Amino acid sequence: MKHTLAIVLGTQTSWAVHTRKDGILSGTVDFPLRAEDHAAIRWIAFRDWLSSLLNTHNIHDVFVEMTTPSGTDAAKVYGAFHALLEIACYTHGCAMTEVEADTTGNFPTDGTQENTPGSRVIAILHYGLSLNKADQQDT
Repeated sequence: MKHTLAIVLGTQTSWAVHTRKDGILSGTVDFPLRAEDHAAIRWIAFRDWLSSLLNTHNIHDVFVEMTTPSGTDAAKVYGAFHALLEIACYTHGCAMTEVEADTTGNFPTDGTQENTPGSRVIAILHYGLSLNKADQQDT
């Protein structure tokens, strides 16, 4: 079984990890832009957090929700986080799959409201796990 990360990118990033040892772990982390900080601090914080998550859980597959952010600032944040995620996946040797939001509609959530990032990330994780399971059965 592959260790899998699902992620919904944004200033408030939701994530869920599935490993053989720990089962499913999930959470949310904030990367706000503070007035006293240089803008690069946000990107460095995200990069370091993501690298730590990939290394700590020995992630093989990453599933990220594809979204169309509304507004220039949201698009800039999403684009930067997405680029850093692509770099991290390449560097750590992880496969990265983009998942359209409506693809996960039939997958279980964490029981919270359907359209929250926390609920969406759990659905994305279950979707990714179903793909991994299908891949293992094909081999």
